[in-house]
Amino acid sequence: MSPGNPSFARTFAVIPAAGSGSRLNTALPKQYLPLAGAPLIVRTLSRLLQVSILERIYVVLAPDDRHWTSVVEPHLADLPAAWALSRVAVLRIGGETRAHSVRAGLKVAHAEGFGDDDWALVHDAARPCVTVEAIEHLHAVVGGSNVGGLLAQPVTDT
Repeated sequence: MSPGNPSFARTFAVIPAAGSGSRLNTALPKQYLPLAGAPLIVRTLSRLLQVSILERIYVVLAPDDRHWTSVVEPHLADLPAAWALSRVAVLRIGGETRAHSVRAGLKVAHAEGFGDDDWALVHDAARPCVTVEAIEHLHAVVGGSNVGGLLAQPVTDT
């Protein structure tokens, strides 16, 4: 059972990362752009790997992704062993849209034994500023609900 949430037995994450970054108009998709010396997706993974309730993290890439191996993998060796990088599954099954990629990741999670009584966190690859505390708080507040929740920050101007 997940701590404090008797309704859910297991918790996993799906990180859609199949976008091409066409709106940004850069050579690299947004998730691979550098932030403080590492790709955005590595920064995001660094945060999620510190969330102890996440049993598995599915990174959903485009089937023809050319960047993971050369841009991301060199940085993974620098992550602390205590973060259990073995929890990360890289899936090259991303779809045309973010929703298609999330659905593909959820299907794999289901095939690996995650079910309706488990909690799924969906977090964008290019959003590295999420905190462990925010995820744990979200899980504590809505983890026992069958409705789910959204982690957001109020803004005064869009």
